[in-house]
Amino acid sequence: MLILFDIDQTMITTSGAGRAAMELAGRELFGDRFSAQPIDFAGSIDPIVVARLFAHAGVSHTADNVAAFRRRYAARLDERLADPSTGRTVLPGVLDLLARLRADADATLGVLSGNYGETGRAKLAACGIDPDWFRIAVWGDDAVGGFHGPGSPPSRDELPRVGLARYRQLHGRDIEAKRTIVIGDTPHDVRCALANGCRSLAVSTGAFDAAALAAAGAHRALPNLSNVDDVLSWMFNAR
Repeated sequence: MLILFDIDQTMITTSGAGRAAMELAGRELFGDRFSAQPIDFAGSIDPIVVARLFAHAGVSHTADNVAAFRRRYAARLDERLADPSTGRTVLPGVLDLLARLRADADATLGVLSGNYGETGRAKLAACGIDPDWFRIAVWGDDAVGGFHGPGSPPSRDELPRVGLARYRQLHGRDIEAKRTIVIGDTPHDVRCALANGCRSLAVSTGAFDAAALAAAGAHRALPNLSNVDDVLSWMFNAR
């Protein structure tokens, strides 16, 4: 079994530290016209978020500008996460569920997140979750485009396929998509699972309630992960 967890609003919350750090980084580099407020971050991937931020601010989307922004964003995020006033919360049931899965020889624990790798790892660590607990990591910039046809832009829908490939690299064998579970808090998480034949476990710990997540096609929609025995039973027995 391969279990791929989203980060923000699924395992943890960091009080909007990512959005705030992106806005600060952009203003320092490109001026006060840079604003994160109009941009919907939920369920997106950082390369797409950054492209939208740049377009809204009239910033050229060049490789140099993206690289400079990414470095500044990581630095500003580290500062915010180190600030005691920044709320950092592990969501209900997450630590217990991670511990139980790490101890199960039949489970391979992974992260599938729209974050850049360096900032996703920083968020987890700030909340007391060791990024190295996850034997497979798939990040937003692992999406390169083309999933929805030639020339289509990067998409979260690409990421489960990357996770399956990394499982093969890790174990030397394939895993069926139906034995892979994507856990997330948005319809985008649900969609990326279904687009790859994976199972979707959705939690309403973010902006979407369980009814909206079920309507998006989640195989299971829960308020949170606090009933760990029930979650594990579903993971290993549902088909």
